[in-house]
Amino acid sequence: MKKRLFNKKNGATAITGYEDHLIVNGLFAVLVVIVLLIRQNGHCLEVFLGMTYSTLLCSPDIDSSRARVYRNWWIFRIVWRPYTLMFKHQGNDWNFVFNTKRGIGHNLFLGTLFRIMYGSLLFLIVGCIFPKMMVWITDHYMAILYIILGIWLADGCHVLVDGLVHRN
Repeated sequence: MKKRLFNKKNGATAITGYEDHLIVNGLFAVLVVIVLLIRQNGHCLEVFLGMTYSTLLCSPDIDSSRARVYRNWWIFRIVWRPYTLMFKHQGNDWNFVFNTKRGIGHNLFLGTLFRIMYGSLLFLIVGCIFPKMMVWITDHYMAILYIILGIWLADGCHVLVDGLVHRN
């Protein structure tokens, strides 16, 4: 039997997982791109790329080695293994600060910040091997900032949906 978007479970609505986040984040990404096109913002592609990257490869669920977004990295998931060991998905880390059942990855500010910092560290390591990549990044810093905005918007959508359907 196929799962349906926002299944009813014990009388409450529960999101079924990765596929539902794909649908909701995809619809939100289309809405954001439409708004940016209407406002004639030349960076809608970068925002869309950031949202797509976050939704498919680096969502707040990346801290769980059982999550689909973690498995999407195929053999390269090894680079995210240290992150999954540092941050727990079910809120055993930083629970005393945020009083949440979710881990720090589902904090809209810190979760996104830590994933961006971790990804930047990976880029820095690759940049030491390929220095021309670092030159490109410094030449296109505005594009990078809009990609980060897209990552933050997709994470915000993910956290909002999780918060709406997993009320404590």
